[in-house]
Amino acid sequence: MKKLNSILLFCILTILFGCAKDNPTPNPNNGGNSDNGGNSSETTNIPPTCSITSPQEGDSFTENAQVIVNVVAEDSDGSISVVYLYIDNVGYQELTSFPYNFTIAGGYFTEGSYTLKAVAKDNCGAKAEASVTITISGPGGGTNGVYQVGDYYNRNGIEGVVYRISNGGTHGMIVSLDEGYGSWGPAYVTTGATDQYDGLSNTLIVFQNFNLNDYPIFKWCYNKNSGGATEWYIPSITELDDIFREKDSINTALLNNGGIVLDFLYGSYWSSTEISEKYAYCHRNSSQWKENGYKVRAIHSF
Repeated sequence: MKKLNSILLFCILTILFGCAKDNPTPNPNNGGNSDNGGNSSETTNIPPTCSITSPQEGDSFTENAQVIVNVVAEDSDGSISVVYLYIDNVGYQELTSFPYNFTIAGGYFTEGSYTLKAVAKDNCGAKAEASVTITISGPGGGTNGVYQVGDYYNRNGIEGVVYRISNGGTHGMIVSLDEGYGSWGPAYVTTGATDQYDGLSNTLIVFQNFNLNDYPIFKWCYNKNSGGATEWYIPSITELDDIFREKDSINTALLNNGGIVLDFLYGSYWSSTEISEKYAYCHRNSSQWKENGYKVRAIHSF
């Protein structure tokens, strides 16, 4: 009976005093002593440590980018029970097991600055935290809608790669991620779409005055527009040459955003510029029979 009583007493004492971390001394900086100077047998809980290893302070991402937040949390005299992630002090997610890597899907953020805060809590309730501030820019370009050549653009359903900018990058032109293929149109028909600089003018002439079933590349471009809109158009020969000059930076963005790489070496691209009833311009002022099949891209202003 005495043995049973001893076991019960031991259990009670263990419950009351077994984890001094649950009852830290009033002043943890006094070496474990209480405020009245008396000695205490309890051990002060050591708080955990917490740091964000990535992203780093000031890192920048686009709206479409996935952001992965890597947190290192450790507890020298116990264990980590949970790590929380807050975005601008609003709880986003919690993880209870290592590794503490949080994934924020592309499209979660809009343009602006955000503070990411990680809070680690140990098995006795002590906490530690770390934070970084990141910047989110537009879907493919510079902060606050300022773009550079080679930026990915995706706004209001219009998606492409910037190949020309104006007004300091707030306006410009994009080329489509996809491309079509087909003939320019029938030979021995003059359309009047002869402008060497204004592809929109050429494209509208064909859209508005001819049966698009006879003009396959124009029909492809027309189908890119919804609700009768005419914003997408086939570049003039001059605009097509502008795209060629920026092909390297354009192709990098195309590869990174699921587009079809521009291939000027092993194929020609039609322009919207007609030469005569029989011929139209392809890339680099190449005169081609209208009924030949070549590739085509569409362009759009922003």
